[in-house]
Amino acid sequence: RFWYEHIKQNAFKNDGDIFEFGVYRGKSLITAALILKELNSKKKLYGFDTFEGFPSISKFDDLNQFKKNEYFSKKVQNEFKNFLKLKKTLIKNKKFNSNKISTSGDFSKSSYEYVVDKINYFKLDNVKLIKGEFKKSVPEFFNKNNIKISSCNFDCDLYDSYKLTLPYVLKNLQKKGFIFLDEYYSLKFPGPKI
Repeated sequence: RFWYEHIKQNAFKNDGDIFEFGVYRGKSLITAALILKELNSKKKLYGFDTFEGFPSISKFDDLNQFKKNEYFSKKVQNEFKNFLKLKKTLIKNKKFNSNKISTSGDFSKSSYEYVVDKINYFKLDNVKLIKGEFKKSVPEFFNKNNIKISSCNFDCDLYDSYKLTLPYVLKNLQKKGFIFLDEYYSLKFPGPKI
């Protein structure tokens, strides 16, 4: 709600466009686009995703990071243990890793075409999707375009994705810009906080 509130409050400022890294099935991106459309804002939304699920996973995304990494306090480590106990009682598969811990799995149950169909259904001309692994698509996009960013939603779950994209956003974020880090307090993905 904080990201959407920032979008509403800045819909008519000339402070850049809206970015999202990790689109999955388009829920938050489409919601933001509908808000801007309803307000008659000229801002554009850019959504980056593989649309095929997770790319490679780093050692920092291993769930054991919650137990041993200095970024996680004893309180968080205990919360993580309780979270795993709860997950194991609710789900038959008792083995969890970064591909299985989320209710969406490895996010492969999406497709570029699925999100495009949603965009077309709502007649959203303010959304641009950038498909591909971030290590190629992000530098290519930012090197070719003169970018100003008003706000950004990071919902890409993995260490390498955050590490690669954050510098591009910070370099182009305008004064009083807004960044939302979806997994910063996550008990499913340690990489973003690290």
